[in-house]
Amino acid sequence: MKKLEPLAQIGRVLKTHGKSGEIKLALEDGVAPQLVKKLGFLFIEHFGSRVPYRIVGRKGSDLLILKLEDIDNPEEAADFQGASVYVTESEYAEIKEQAVDDPMLEWLGYLILDKVTGHRVGEIKEIWKNKSQLLSLVDALEDNAQYQIPLHSDWIVHIDKEARLITMELPEGLLDL
Repeated sequence: MKKLEPLAQIGRVLKTHGKSGEIKLALEDGVAPQLVKKLGFLFIEHFGSRVPYRIVGRKGSDLLILKLEDIDNPEEAADFQGASVYVTESEYAEIKEQAVDDPMLEWLGYLILDKVTGHRVGEIKEIWKNKSQLLSLVDALEDNAQYQIPLHSDWIVHIDKEARLITMELPEGLLDL
């Protein structure tokens, strides 16, 4: 019998989401949702055992929402509320290594300030590479809009890590698209 690789906790199940049995996860500090979205399986503590589940759907940015195989309604998903979520230690090491290799991921949660207008645009929820540029998904502070803003070095004026603020010179009309 093959011995199971040791597991590492990456978060907890907060609650159910929707009518098809999806669950919302709260991730540990330093675990980026973009990296967890690449996983095929995770383990959920259920009645004292860590049970593997195949991930069949993913959405969300700061709170990750997952659809698991064979969990098809909110009642089944409710059994996991508050449960710890794990991945193998090798996957955890890879998640941590990728986060270190991509320092831009530390910008998740930062606010973007437009230097030209003085306007606080919103909070960075996701970061990804699109061909040759780095893009961010930003939730607007003043309305329910979302913006895709390139994190182009020519536009970044200042990064204040302590205040978690990126000051940018955004091109005129970018936020009107």
